[in-house]
Amino acid sequence: MHYKIALDFKDDSPEVHNNLASALADTGKNDQSLAHYAKAIELRPNYAEAHYNLSNLLLATGKTQKAIKH
Repeated sequence: MHYKIALDFKDDSPEVHNNLASALADTGKNDQSLAHYAKAIELRPNYAEAHYNLSNLLLATGKTQKAIKH
């Protein structure tokens, strides 16, 4: 995956973590996806797109209360 390669060069990029998380979610790798969404939000706490994507994944996996927080 190109996003994984991008992390080798720019591990502090919330956009790369968000995009990688979305790609991982699309392939059903939800645990890895959650970790990268969390990292994106850690790097940029007000990153609306990452919060939105994370909340959708949490809803899809039945974690409604956690999704509401985002």
